[in-house]
Amino acid sequence: MLFRSWDGDRFIFASEIKGILEYVTPVLDKDSVDEFFTFQYTIAPKTLFSGISSVQPGHLIEFSLKEKKLREECYWNLKSGIQQISEDAVIKRLEALIKEAVGLRLVSDVPLGIYLSGGLDSSYIAAVAKELKEEIKAYTVSFNHTSDEAPFTREVAEHLDLDHQEIVVESEGVELMPKLTWHLDAPAANIASLPLYVMAASSKKYLTVALMGDGGDEVFAGYEKYRFMALRDKLSFVPPIITKSLAKSLPFKKEYRLRLNEFLLKDDRSAYLSYISSFNEDERSVLYTDLKARPQAKGLEEYFRVYGPVQGAMAFDLKTLLPNDYLMKVDKTTMASAIEARVPYLDHKLVEFSLTIPPGYKIQHLVTKALFRKVVEKKLPKSITHRKKQGFNVPTSKWLNEGLLEVADNVLDGVPKFLDKQYSKDILHRFKGSPRYFSRQFWSLFSFTLWYRMYFESDRKRLDLNYYLDGGA
Repeated sequence: MLFRSWDGDRFIFASEIKGILEYVTPVLDKDSVDEFFTFQYTIAPKTLFSGISSVQPGHLIEFSLKEKKLREECYWNLKSGIQQISEDAVIKRLEALIKEAVGLRLVSDVPLGIYLSGGLDSSYIAAVAKELKEEIKAYTVSFNHTSDEAPFTREVAEHLDLDHQEIVVESEGVELMPKLTWHLDAPAANIASLPLYVMAASSKKYLTVALMGDGGDEVFAGYEKYRFMALRDKLSFVPPIITKSLAKSLPFKKEYRLRLNEFLLKDDRSAYLSYISSFNEDERSVLYTDLKARPQAKGLEEYFRVYGPVQGAMAFDLKTLLPNDYLMKVDKTTMASAIEARVPYLDHKLVEFSLTIPPGYKIQHLVTKALFRKVVEKKLPKSITHRKKQGFNVPTSKWLNEGLLEVADNVLDGVPKFLDKQYSKDILHRFKGSPRYFSRQFWSLFSFTLWYRMYFESDRKRLDLNYYLDGGA
């Protein structure tokens, strides 16, 4: 990533915001705060720092020292246009493009390996890499909790006859949050960044370049939200009065019911935002004391108009969620240990082709990644190709039992004055009773408060969690 600051007199750029903050006093961009509490990230070029921007995906910047002018240019963008092409032809083309993408990223003069998770994406990369390079090494980090994917990675490794190493880590857990926040220069609201940070640090002595499966879900429709957008599209013929009655009859808690009504009864943009938002607009209005909650993702309607409900959500994620959250997390957590992460599924040829594939191929009978499963099942066992998506999990329930609530309660005592302290504390206790619904809200508040106190109330070098628990004493 690349960040810049230009005030008309002085131009500063760096790969990390903290580099710019050596020369610029940090000022909070309050408009971006509202964006953060919607998405858990800010959309480029915005950052949470006023006057500091990130270079947008597919853009370049040019600064003229002579004229003191800054120019930004878009050199690559997503393109629309569904092809009328048979499924068999699509599968063959995907196989060729993935093989080419993996092959290009196997070129290295330093130790290289694959981060193997046991899911579809990284497992297929390992299968292709094994065909291209016999001596390929795969690494898995096991965190010894119930949602650990280690059994699946062992199965993949045995099936492919991989040189596989499992690194068992007794993670320090939430006390790593200050270090992670310092490396991210942003709130660590996406808590999956924590195990990735630990994994990179633990595997550094074995490799310098790591191939990863990131991007597969956005390219091949792997998330549940795409399945629900497809379901919503199929139900579009049902009269609203029946849909409303159905939503009312379902045994959901109040919070779920409100989101469900938004999802089923409003337009595509509102439906998508109701599914992905940490706090919706009404909830953000309660959260703020002197900030204003605003409608977010104003350009989202255009994605749905051009691509349709499923492909539109995927295209929006490719342009926003992926570079501003997931890839930022990957880049900064791996580079914190001097590891170069490579993501074959985001090869530009593969991404361009994926957007021409009929959405009905990607999600079939409401099954996500339907087309990609047909690609990978040629090389992987059915127990892997048909297993439910799990994701990169952290042992939140274990942390709850080991004092996470007390830690968060202390941190939230220092919640910024523009956030309602009592409402923030309420979210903390509701999270304990309903962690599935309130997880995003809790981690957003906890990570933002820790980040704010680190970057605006200390010298940013206080990496000990106890410093923030003691009120900065």
